[in-house]
Amino acid sequence: MLFLEIAINRIDYVFANFAERRRVIFFVIHYLLFFIPLIQHNSDPFAPFVLFFLCCYIAVLSLFLGQHEE
Repeated sequence: MLFLEIAINRIDYVFANFAERRRVIFFVIHYLLFFIPLIQHNSDPFAPFVLFFLCCYIAVLSLFLGQHEE
């Protein structure tokens, strides 16, 4: 949790624009919630179905972020 708090504090300094800051925080939280547990529970992180899932997830996430631009 300390790492996440430090990362969010650094994002405050780097990104002055609120929309850009919100996008980066959203991506960091989703990375921590989905990518890390998925790789930890899989013995081969470069398995084809894992890479396919990650590509689909990134595509859907980028579409979602593109629709919510301010």
